Amino acid sequence: MHPLRLGLLGRPTLGPLPSLVTFALIIGAVPVARAEGGFRCGSRLVRNGETEDDVASKCGDPDAVRTWTEVRTESVWEGGRKIERSTPIEYSEWKYDFGRDRLQRYITFVEGRLTAVRTGEYGRK
Repeated sequence: MHPLRLGLLGRPTLGPLPSLVTFALIIGAVPVARAEGGFRCGSRLVRNGETEDDVASKCGDPDAVRTWTEVRTESVWEGGRKIERSTPIEYSEWKYDFGRDRLQRYITFVEGRLTAVRTGEYGRK
């Protein structure tokens, strides 16, 4: 059996356990900031699904752009025959350098829609 301890104001306490539980509940209730497929350009929020024009209007022109095409091949059945179709998919990666005190952002567009945001090193501007 654990001996009772005297806490503040001379009242008996069960030790540190209730304090730890209370602390864990408070910390668990605080919302955690997450990118969730987006980021902020100043006060404007950029989210997955936005177009290249949407992002450019919120963030300005990117510091660098890299584009490439990948071919996606699908097999479908038509009239009892297997047919393979190749479709070119356009990708674009934009880099934003927000300065030495902020992290760079690399954002990827597929067919003109934002699909991913990656954080890089500190900026160099």
